Amino acid sequence: MAFLVVAALALVVAFGAGVVIWQTNSDSKETIHDDFVRPDSPSALGRPWKQLSGTWGIADDEAYVSQPAPDIQLAVVVVGSGDADVVASMAAPAVGAGIAFRVVDKRNFWAVVAAPAYGTWNVVRVVRGLSTFVENTGLTLAPTGPASIRVRLAGDGIAVFADGRQVAFTKSSLLRGGKTAGLALIGDVADARWTGFSATVGT
Repeated sequence: MAFLVVAALALVVAFGAGVVIWQTNSDSKETIHDDFVRPDSPSALGRPWKQLSGTWGIADDEAYVSQPAPDIQLAVVVVGSGDADVVASMAAPAVGAGIAFRVVDKRNFWAVVAAPAYGTWNVVRVVRGLSTFVENTGLTLAPTGPASIRVRLAGDGIAVFADGRQVAFTKSSLLRGGKTAGLALIGDVADARWTGFSATVGT
């Protein structure tokens, strides 16, 4: 583990190629960032990722599910707070693939996942293993090409951004105690590939 000081403003902790945590002193916000640029592995994402469901790996500098579990695939990192700014990018939209947040465990979490056939993202919550559709983001998702999804969490508020524009907002106190976030694939297993992930504590 290496410790670096960048421009005397940020303390950087590197867990290995592609995975970095840094603390910005000016506003005390900790950010986790991963661009998945590291050697291929069919069974590991590397530190500090934890695989809650399914087997996850790296191929061609992208994260993917190598061996699926029934129904839900989850890989998460500890964010440390239910209030955070979480972003994931994908090589292309894949059915049921997206971002997970306020994750308590593999049976209790929120997610925003792609529905490319309908040109939208679906906001869902999973409680005790039962998935509930909350809302979609309207026609905000192109069926091909790179895609990014962002969730800003503050109190009961859940704001969803697609490609930089706010496209949905909901309020719920459910699972606010969940302090991990990460990658999600819900439903039938798709050929989903993630190209980046970041989470910043506080909003």
